[in-house]
Amino acid sequence: MKNIKTFEELNYDTYKSASDKMNAFGQTKKAEEISQHADKIAKMGIGAINFDMLVGTKKYPNAKFNEMKLFKSGDAWMIQTVFKSGESNVHRINAVVSENGDIKWNDGNKFADKKSVYKFQNIIQSVSKYQQDFIKFLSKSGLTTEDLKVVPRTFYE
Repeated sequence: MKNIKTFEELNYDTYKSASDKMNAFGQTKKAEEISQHADKIAKMGIGAINFDMLVGTKKYPNAKFNEMKLFKSGDAWMIQTVFKSGESNVHRINAVVSENGDIKWNDGNKFADKKSVYKFQNIIQSVSKYQQDFIKFLSKSGLTTEDLKVVPRTFYE
């Protein structure tokens, strides 16, 4: 036990594993609390990340992640991500997920730099662990969170 980090420093997967084990031992209420805490910690980490958005030729720095949706549109799976900057600026990025997990920009705003694209990749990795539509998509398609890869050049100019 001396190798375990303090409670606040544990990562999402550790919380989920503990929740699954508690659930297996019949402690469903406590397992649900731990699972909800893991989701809350993941969301707080995502909320602290800043993005630089590009609308036409104008750069909007320090945009915050607001929400991400995954849905099927025709034959393709689409990811719609919403960012907010300032008090009233809303930026949307739509992307297509291929069968092998590649994520390519499709419509909407772009990122101002490559650094923001890599932050976006990290957000997709985090959200795909706890958001139910991502979990269902990954189980149906046979992909893992690590298989979801952003094609960087399509997301910025």
